[in-house]
Amino acid sequence: AQDIYCPSLDAPPWEQQLWGMIAPCEEIRVIVHSVAGDHWEFQLPHQASFSTLKETLEETCQVPPACQRLLVGTREPADSDTIRDCYQGGECALSVTMLVTLDAVKTKLEEDDPELQEEALRALARLGPNGGEGAAVAVEELLLREPACSAEVRCAAVLALPQVARRGEGRAVAISACVADSSGAVRQAAVYA
Repeated sequence: AQDIYCPSLDAPPWEQQLWGMIAPCEEIRVIVHSVAGDHWEFQLPHQASFSTLKETLEETCQVPPACQRLLVGTREPADSDTIRDCYQGGECALSVTMLVTLDAVKTKLEEDDPELQEEALRALARLGPNGGEGAAVAVEELLLREPACSAEVRCAAVLALPQVARRGEGRAVAISACVADSSGAVRQAAVYA
């Protein structure tokens, strides 16, 4: 295997330009910036997908992929796009901006598909209080929705609520409504919450 040279982030401009004319690296440095000012740096294989980057970010900063929106400049790559698809060879690193968003999980909660709803609730629970008031409200609205969701979804919502919500009136109302639920599993989850 031939060693392929990659310049460091602080390499002089002439070295970066020269590097743009030679064979690509097997790995690409990816720097992810959050709107809050945090940043994370990774070395990823050039064929890694943005889905892989989202999973790596979940491990690092506890933001589930369903709650991530990644941007390269103003472009939002598809999960199936590779890092190499967005990388310009003359650059030292691929710069990515991560936005935390609840749009995808809220859409899944509005579906009539219990599997999608439970998947969204698991994502919100993993996101925890970082989802802000919007995450808590989404779970509370699901619990109070008429007609009610399946017992499995209500149970998952009751268990997710303490993860996303601060103690307060809305949470208490949503959980107390579940104490009288017809499903024993939902009642048990409400008592546990």
